[in-house]
Parts: sequence; structure tokens; C-alpha cells
Amino acid sequence: MNLSFKIIIAILVSTILQAQEYIGIIKPIHDVELSAFVEGKIDKLFIKEGDKIDCNESLLQIDNRLQTLEMQRREVIWKDVSQLSFAQKNAKILKSLLHATQNLYNKTKAVSRDELRALKMKYYTAQGDIQARIENEKKEKIEYQVAKTILSQHTILAPVDGRVTNIIKQESEWANRGEVLLRIVNTDECFLEINVDEIYARSIDLDKIINIKLIVNNTLENIEGRVIFVSPVADKSSGLVRLKIKFDNTKRQVRPGRSASIDLE
Repeated sequence: MNLSFKIIIAILVSTILQAQEYIGIIKPIHDVELSAFVEGKIDKLFIKEGDKIDCNESLLQIDNRLQTLEMQRREVIWKDVSQLSFAQKNAKILKSLLHATQNLYNKTKAVSRDELRALKMKYYTAQGDIQARIENEKKEKIEYQVAKTILSQHTILAPVDGRVTNIIKQESEWANRGEVLLRIVNTDECFLEINVDEIYARSIDLDKIINIKLIVNNTLENIEGRVIFVSPVADKSSGLVRLKIKFDNTKRQVRPGRSASIDLE
């Protein structure tokens, strides 16, 4: 191997081994836009912009007076068991009467066969009525649960912990189904989304610790992050592989939307 060829190889190896800087964008761990399942007038806003909210906290309510009444009506129908109770008592009486009549027929023949048969038919009919009312109770319970679910869709709940960053519509305004009404962002944890060359991505595993470089208060800072995602495929056009590197931001020292970089060897 001649000297010039060795020099070329050394230069190539040196180029490959040197650190490569990649720049990406910092994003919050949760950035959620919320819309309504139903349309209607916004009846109540329980929050304001900048409020810190907890998961499942009520945020906004669409006018639900008709749905509330419908749910209450379905609940009353479902819990009204007076007809079922009457049918059960009636069947109990018929059973006792049938038993006495059967004994009387067997011993003395004081009643006719047709009378005994008619009483049996009444008892079996009463039993069928009880079963039908039991099944009807199940249906009424389901109808109540449906009405309750429809009512719940008129209230928007927070899907995650976070902070309200934008309220698009106010009380008394009309909200259309699927229209974005609120935005919630959780910046307690953030991640750097970045694209790197495939040759560098090969050496990066999940949970690997990587230093993130960014400017905080006009000072270059290093923040320790953990790899939470490595794309299994490369981008068709660029050949780059997408990574996500998560880091703690409970002190809110980093504002999402800014750029940051990492060095890979």
C-alpha cells in the first residue's frame, strides 16, 4: 500500500470518526387541540388562558339542558320496577292457586280439567310476562346509559395534565362538531425531535443518554436527555432517521419551539 493511499484512508477514517452536529426542534411532551363531540352554544368555560389543569378536569360545557332532562327521564323509566313487582306478585298468587287447584282435582275432582288447564295457562302467561319485563329492564338500563353518554359528550375534559395556552371561542358562542376550541400544552417534559444520518442512528438505542446543547438566557447549556424513539425507517428523500430525545423541563428553563443540537460520533 503506497503512502498516498494510506493518507487518503486516514483522512476518510478521521472524517467518519469526528463528531457530527445535528440540529432539531424542541417540542412539548403533550400539545393537544381539543374539539367538541357535539355542536351547540358554549354554556360555560371553567378555565382561562394560562390556567394549570389536571387530567380529567372539566374545561368547557356545551348547552346540555335537553340532554340532562332526557337522561333523567330515562333514569326514572329504568328504576321504575312497579310493573315488574306487580307481575311477580301476581305470578306468586297464581302459583299458589294452581297448586291448591291441582291437589283438589287430584283428590276430589271438584274442579274440571278445563278449569285446571285455564289456570295453568294464566300462570305460564304470568311467568312469560315477568321474563319480558326483566328483559325490558335491561333495555331501559342501556337506554339510560346511552343518554348519560350523550350528556357527557357536552363537557370537554382535559385528556392530560398541562396548561391552557389558547381558548378559541368564548361563552355564548356557537361551537361546531369537530371544531378546535382549546389548546393544552404540557411542558414539564419536552423532547428534541431531530433527523440524523442513518450511519449514526445505527449506534443509538432506546434509553441512551445524549447531551442536548441549547441557548438558555444567552448562555450555551447542556441538558441530559434520554432517547425515547428511533424511527425504524429512513426518510425516502433525505435518507435521514428521525429521533426523539426526552428531557426534564419542570423548571421551565426551556421554551418549546426553539432549536437545539446534539453531537454524534
